[in-house]
Amino acid sequence: MMKLSDTWRQNKLVLGIVLIVIMAVSLIWTENTDNSAYIDNKSAVEVVKLHLDDLKNNFGVVSFSVNSVKEVYNEQHLKNILGDEDAVKMGLKKENIALIDAYINVQYDGTRVPNSSGENKYIGFTLIRENESKPLLIANSGHGMGGVSLIDFQNPRPAERAELYVWKNRELTGNDNAYFTVLDGTNGNEQESKIYDLAAATDSIDRDNLTLTETPNLTDLAIYQLNTTDFTKQEMLEIADKIIINADNHVISIGVWEERKK
Repeated sequence: MMKLSDTWRQNKLVLGIVLIVIMAVSLIWTENTDNSAYIDNKSAVEVVKLHLDDLKNNFGVVSFSVNSVKEVYNEQHLKNILGDEDAVKMGLKKENIALIDAYINVQYDGTRVPNSSGENKYIGFTLIRENESKPLLIANSGHGMGGVSLIDFQNPRPAERAELYVWKNRELTGNDNAYFTVLDGTNGNEQESKIYDLAAATDSIDRDNLTLTETPNLTDLAIYQLNTTDFTKQEMLEIADKIIINADNHVISIGVWEERKK
């Protein structure tokens, strides 16, 4: 006949085993949940830090360092965002908005880009997400406290295409310099008035590189020569070699715009 003390020892043993199993399952579940959350939902600060790290490679940057990145709360800014037309379109809610203040030190090559260098320069970031289970995305950055840019949550980083028109026009510019006009991709069907717009054109390839490197996810650049007599094939290849695009996977093509005119 089993003694009461023996029964109690067996019950304690069984209970101990059950508790160990429960703790093990709990630890595994917690670990998996935490890892998944970290991968899919980086905090707003982490997202901005990664973005700032990419800025170090921007065209014309000589040196770049980050002083601080922190999340802030600004009731008026949140009201401005939620009252924006695009925020209404996205069904944006307060709990899906994060505001980040960052301070950086940056030095630019003033001979290549017009950006101003400075110490402890401020950049404010607005991040949004579709809902609590989706990752935060940078919608806006700068110095203002305005609304928010519209983001397609189903395709938040669409591939971008641009066109670089290369031309000379002494009558218009008063010189024989090569001019460059960067425009959104239209498959070579852009209007002459936009191409020859001196407010948009520049005779500095560095200015165009600044525009191109600041275009997010630019994967396709078409370079069009307006007149075949202005540049040799070799000169066009040399221009293409000077182009800088940040996207790891991108394509640069060269063509003659005159052949595509309608």
